[in-house]
Amino acid sequence: MRILAAVLIAAGSAAAAPIVMKLWPDSGPSTAVTEKGADGERRTRGVNQPSITVHLPDPAKATGTAVIVAPGGGYRHLTIDKEGHGVAKWFTGFGVAGILLEYRVQPVDTPADQAKRLRPRTEARALEDALQAMKMVRAHASEWRIDPARIGFMGFSAGGHLTANLGLHFDAATRPAFLGIFYGSAPEPVEFVPNTPPVFLVHAYDDPTVPVTRATTIVDALKRAGIPAEAHIYSKGGHGFGISKKGLPVDSWPERMREWMEINGWLRKIAE
Repeated sequence: MRILAAVLIAAGSAAAAPIVMKLWPDSGPSTAVTEKGADGERRTRGVNQPSITVHLPDPAKATGTAVIVAPGGGYRHLTIDKEGHGVAKWFTGFGVAGILLEYRVQPVDTPADQAKRLRPRTEARALEDALQAMKMVRAHASEWRIDPARIGFMGFSAGGHLTANLGLHFDAATRPAFLGIFYGSAPEPVEFVPNTPPVFLVHAYDDPTVPVTRATTIVDALKRAGIPAEAHIYSKGGHGFGISKKGLPVDSWPERMREWMEINGWLRKIAE
């Protein structure tokens, strides 16, 4: 009986393990390096083989909704936990599939002057990865118990910029159900189209890296296009807070986002 129990536990653990899938065929060995920074946060640099890591909720809790999460890092690295895995796992707690997107960033140790020059190309490649991630999740929606019409996309900092960019460049196959833009900016000039998905936006008034005016510019553009949006601009929070708690007003954003998703019907379970 003990052996059988151990086998069942192992099987359950295997079923709950994240699913990792590359977005594109291999083009050579990976150059990605993950290491801890001075602040103790893990960062992944040199991503040249983009992928998704799928964290699925307990089937009994599954709502059929999924959210693709794009970490920040200035397109030079990915802040992989507090803006990535941590957020994806948080979603699974209330029945939403959380899917980490590791999109392409600049090569390891790219000099600052070259980084600025290469930024447009890097942004374009990241957008290609975001679009491909949307297609891939839709292609596997049935297998992962996801409603293909309920796949959202959100991002932090550079990932927020990528999210806004996706909101400007999508088609029927790649349109998200909703967008989440966290302390990000948008490509300028920003003019959203009438079928841009609804947006949930979070920013801190005291953000020293991405001025809060970048957030209000996005809100103004959404208003002009008639796109539903909910914006939370917190008095304190700085930049790069992610899912971590800092003892500041911005700590409440997860509760606000969950409420927004529930009000809009994305947390209702799909009938079997």
